[in-house]
Amino acid sequence: HKDASNLAGWPAAFGDRLHTFLGARFDDIDYEDDATGTRRDYSQLSPMAGISYSPVSEFAIYVNAGRAFAPPSTRVVGDREAEESTQYEVGLKKWLSNGRLSATLALYQLDRENIAIPDDNGVTRQIGDQRSRGVEAELAAEPLPAWYTFLSYAFLDAELTRFAEQVIVPTEQ
Repeated sequence: HKDASNLAGWPAAFGDRLHTFLGARFDDIDYEDDATGTRRDYSQLSPMAGISYSPVSEFAIYVNAGRAFAPPSTRVVGDREAEESTQYEVGLKKWLSNGRLSATLALYQLDRENIAIPDDNGVTRQIGDQRSRGVEAELAAEPLPAWYTFLSYAFLDAELTRFAEQVIVPTEQ
């Protein structure tokens, strides 16, 4: 089976059962659009960390978290800030048939800030935050050497946690 040493970043093992990783990605985005005269520069470090524990070699429990960012939509009008996100995940992984079959179950939460939402006039502005929570299940198999099959299911519950909405209520004359 695969262990934490296959993950990007700085892995560390504490015996055969406990693995950690710490990583980061630095993004430097320089965007120019001569047609509209738009220029945007974004630079940010996105950290991530995780830990997994294997009470037996065929089973692992893991937890990870990370932060990320993305430039705003090109449709955003007005002040533009990078869209930021934070993700938390906890899961279980089981390997069977000498690692040729695996099952994974994960629960996660993703919080996004500064997302672009059209206002009541149809103008796209960064006026929203969103929280997504979900569960994912996956079966992965290698029935023949170099042949991989996957079966997965995901349930997602997303909601806007901050947004601007204007409701027009007609008055009686």
